[in-house]
Amino acid sequence: MKKLITVIVLSYKSPALYEAIDSVLEQDYDNIQLIINDDATHGFDREMIEAYIYEKNASNIKECIVIQNADNLGTVKSLNNA
Repeated sequence: MKKLITVIVLSYKSPALYEAIDSVLEQDYDNIQLIINDDATHGFDREMIEAYIYEKNASNIKECIVIQNADNLGTVKSLNNA
């Protein structure tokens, strides 16, 4: 079995979030853990993001974790949190 590769996507008011997700989904490596950490964006819809990933997943994403910080923590703390 191939090693699990973790991809972390940080988001804050990111208009390119879906493009970043699509980029991961298009990879041909078949053992990916995707972690998305949103840094308290107003209106961030966790369920919509999860549904999008599960709908588009070509089975290369083995685990998906979507986190939304309650407060804006900044880049470094968000990365550590992820």
